[in-house]
Amino acid sequence: MIDRRVLLVHEPESGERLMSATAVALLMGVPVAEVEQVWDTSVGPACLPAEWIKAGKRRSAEARAHTGGTSAAIALAYWARKDFGAEIEFDENTREVWLVTP
Repeated sequence: MIDRRVLLVHEPESGERLMSATAVALLMGVPVAEVEQVWDTSVGPACLPAEWIKAGKRRSAEARAHTGGTSAAIALAYWARKDFGAEIEFDENTREVWLVTP
């Protein structure tokens, strides 16, 4: 069986929730390969180009308008569904968030 899950968010021992390049790409609406070239979890959004931040704010506002939710998890779920026809899976035991493609 092919695993159709991609890790979006995890919480290491430090307790800080970290987004993968895939999660950032989904929120910003840019290709994952481009995010992978610049994404540094220790720096966070400060390492992203200004135009991506602007696009992310626009996409966040759209997700909020359609869902009424304000969390990054809700925005991830909205864009996963809209962009890929995918769902988001939350693992409460590991505190991970996964993108699950059809």
